[in-house]
Amino acid sequence: MITSAEGKIIKVGNSSAVILPKIIFDNYKIEQGDTLKILMTEQGLFIPAKQNEPDFIQKEIENALKSVSGKGGKK
Repeated sequence: MITSAEGKIIKVGNSSAVILPKIIFDNYKIEQGDTLKILMTEQGLFIPAKQNEPDFIQKEIENALKSVSGKGGKK
């Protein structure tokens, strides 16, 4: 399944940085401070990362149960 998420490119000193949304961290085995390899192809840029399916699915189930039980409100 192909899904998409948007990040944002920001200026950091004389360089640029990419802000990744939380769903990327939840769905893939990456953490803050990790180095990501970026593949440059004729089709576009790709970041190979191993999917963290069991953890992601568990979080989605927990969030769904919270919303159904009414305990998932804003803090």
